Amino acid sequence: MTRLILEAIAEGTIAAAGNRDPTSIALAVSSDDGTPITDVDIADIRIDAMIVGVGGVPVRIAGVTPGRLPGTYIAQVVPLREETWKPGGHVFAVAVIHGARRGLTLTRILLT
Repeated sequence: MTRLILEAIAEGTIAAAGNRDPTSIALAVSSDDGTPITDVDIADIRIDAMIVGVGGVPVRIAGVTPGRLPGTYIAQVVPLREETWKPGGHVFAVAVIHGARRGLTLTRILLT
C-alpha cells in the first residue's frame, strides 16, 4: 500500500445555517513523491462530518470536478435527505482511496 499526500480546505461560500446549498472542499492529491494524481473520481473520495454544529447533519458528496492544476479537485458536499446545515463549526474527515494508495486529512468550516 502506498501513501497519498492529501490536503483539503473547506469553504462555506453559499452554504449557510438553515440552507441545503453545497459547501466546497478543495483537494490536492499527490503520490508520496509529490507527483499529482490526475484521475481521482467521486468513487475514490469519502467525506465524513466528524464534528458538527448543534443538532449535526450527515453529508454526501454531490459532485467532484477537477481543478485547473493537475491533482486538484473541488468536492461539493451537501446535507443528506432533507436536512439543512446547522450553525457552528464543522470538521470533516476526507479520505481518498485510489487503487492501493490511500490518504487522509481533516478540514473545517464555520457556518453562521
